[in-house]
Amino acid sequence: MRRWWKRFICKIAVIILLLATLFIFLRLRYNNAIVGLAQTRIRNVTSDLINDSVDRQIENGDVQYDRIVYFEKDLEGRITALKT
Repeated sequence: MRRWWKRFICKIAVIILLLATLFIFLRLRYNNAIVGLAQTRIRNVTSDLINDSVDRQIENGDVQYDRIVYFEKDLEGRITALKT
């Protein structure tokens, strides 16, 4: 019985070691991609929150849209820039 238990513990240790090695390998290989995806996700979420907040303020009448966004025009009246 004791021999069986030692084999079982050795197998579990080998499996844990293999999983840890795989995790470290994947972490090192894909770390930059994961960080980039996380940063993009944060930018998207914050942008959505800001847009929702501005929309609510415009709906409530607290802020006029033309005070938030305005067009810059050239001498001929063509829009050259959209500024916030």
